[in-house]
Amino acid sequence: MRNDEVAEPSLFAEEAVMHQSVRVVDSARCTYFCVIQFPPAGYCGIQERENGEKIAIFSVWDQREGDVEVVKTGTDVVAEPFGGEGTGQKLWRHFAWEVGQEVHFVVRVKRERGSDFWQLSGEIYVQKGSSTNTVEEIGACQVDLEPAEHERKRVESSCCLLGVAAAKKMWKQRCEAAVARKASSVGTSSGTETVDSVLVLEDGTGASDVGFDRFVMGTLRVRSSSPAVNAFISFVEDYDRAPNAEGICLSRKAVFGPTPQWRVRNENTRGGALVPREMRSVVFTKVCAAAEAEGAETRCRGEWTADGCTLHTGGDKNLFCTGVIDNGAQIYNRGEKAQA
Repeated sequence: MRNDEVAEPSLFAEEAVMHQSVRVVDSARCTYFCVIQFPPAGYCGIQERENGEKIAIFSVWDQREGDVEVVKTGTDVVAEPFGGEGTGQKLWRHFAWEVGQEVHFVVRVKRERGSDFWQLSGEIYVQKGSSTNTVEEIGACQVDLEPAEHERKRVESSCCLLGVAAAKKMWKQRCEAAVARKASSVGTSSGTETVDSVLVLEDGTGASDVGFDRFVMGTLRVRSSSPAVNAFISFVEDYDRAPNAEGICLSRKAVFGPTPQWRVRNENTRGGALVPREMRSVVFTKVCAAAEAEGAETRCRGEWTADGCTLHTGGDKNLFCTGVIDNGAQIYNRGEKAQA
């Protein structure tokens, strides 16, 4: 799902705030529900890993002008470099999200005054009472001192920039630190706080009398002469690239929305306030090449309803008997559903 209304570069001269929620309907191991991709800078969302562990991530890619720096991290958040599909810095934490639970992400993007450096921050909000887990359980460290072999290999692979020996050392230190944090955090809020709203702006927009638990991911910094954000994307991904993977047979489905918020501030916005951008259209896209080709043709669809955008990939072919959606189809246009 891509809001492809790319703005003029000057629109992002100072600041942007993006908000989107996700409600997972079906999940499987090796799934990434990207709640907000904010290209070209990065993306954030929730994952179910290959061992069933559930986490939240916030990542920013290195840019032509320089590599990503870690400014600060939230409590129980791990910062580490990543490679593979580009390089950059990733902030991640254990996050026991549940199927059917609404999870909100907020991304704040701000250019440092008089420079080409941008600071990008991520926050997660969960409505109080929406989970069968306590706040402590949602953010609890689920660490095994003797990680399974496949998990150890995953860490070595994700830290390929450091080398295997350094990755193993990092993994051991992470396990020890996590266990120490867990022991010292009994009875605490696992790095969260209660707030009244997901997103409160200067004009009061977003205010609510329903409490939310907020989890701070942290802030990353990168240099870019171009705008740090030029689009708003959400997606569902099966990231198991192993030979003979059977992800196509597993249903992955989520509802994003109902309506993403994208607000900007620059010298042209009235009174210097954060001004909402109108979402004029949403385009459905999918990867149709190589290993993804069969699934894209038979088990992949998107639909816009009053509840938001539903993205569904994988599972029983009969679930898609009403047809898949063409790549590049417009599924939202000024409030009117264009294709279902």
